[in-house]
Amino acid sequence: MNLPTLPVKSPATKKKLSLRIKENYQVYLMIAVPLILLLAFVVYPLLWNIRFSVYEYDGFTKSFNGLYNFKRVLTDPMWWKAVANTFIFTIFKTVIMFPIAIVLAVILNGDLRGRNFIRAAYFTPYIISMAIASMIFIIMFSGYNGIVNEILKSLGIIRENVEWLGSESTAMGVVVAVNIWKDLGYNILLVLAGLQSIPRELYESAAIDGANSFKKLWYVTLPQLGPVLQLIIMLSFVGSLHAFDSVNVLTAGGPNHATDVMMTYLFNYYFGTESTSPQQGYAAAVSVVASIIIAIFTLIYLKASKKMQDAE
Repeated sequence: MNLPTLPVKSPATKKKLSLRIKENYQVYLMIAVPLILLLAFVVYPLLWNIRFSVYEYDGFTKSFNGLYNFKRVLTDPMWWKAVANTFIFTIFKTVIMFPIAIVLAVILNGDLRGRNFIRAAYFTPYIISMAIASMIFIIMFSGYNGIVNEILKSLGIIRENVEWLGSESTAMGVVVAVNIWKDLGYNILLVLAGLQSIPRELYESAAIDGANSFKKLWYVTLPQLGPVLQLIIMLSFVGSLHAFDSVNVLTAGGPNHATDVMMTYLFNYYFGTESTSPQQGYAAAVSVVASIIIAIFTLIYLKASKKMQDAE
């Protein structure tokens, strides 16, 4: 009985393989560095967080409590209020900001005198830290001598000062406003980049067919911007679900949890502002639940976007 023989690599083949490995050495090295950083600063902390989510842990002592933390999260009405506030904030910010960004981008894409200066003016808030932007809005919407109250009183719209950040009915509006003001310029810039990739011939053809400015916007600009807008909206949507700094500076989740979002809820328990001591095990469970919620809605959005693209 003849046994099959394994192929023997010739010296020439071995030499080629050795040269290929040497040629790809830099590529392997470039991949290894970010991979090590990913494992050290993302994967390991994530596993650490999942591990402590099944412990009662205050930063010093821990005791295993199984799935109790997750049961506590899912049955806490304040958590679900924070989830609802997060989506209210996200939806209102997206629905209000993107039509404004599209209209302003279309205007700034035309032959407007001083358009470079106007573009820079709109983009400037984006490079300001959110903490500074929030402090500006705290001063503007102050219930004592804020400029917003003074303007409204001078116009006769209100008679007495309004506690914008101290009222449950207006606090979320201020939070949404500061985030729109800060991110508007960045979104205008992204839409402008998409506008400049649209062929001019499409507008010329539309003009020959008698289309006015509105029809050009509706039938040419928006369809051509579709893929860009889907990407921008997804980035904004996911980013808004992580909202923290503006809420923490403006209201710290108040008044009466009216502006509490998922990240401020987590923060308050992690550092013990909701209790006498930190509850880091419970906060770890909150972060796991929040991550699952964000991942689910991101996948839903991506699937919906894919269906829209396939339909087109």
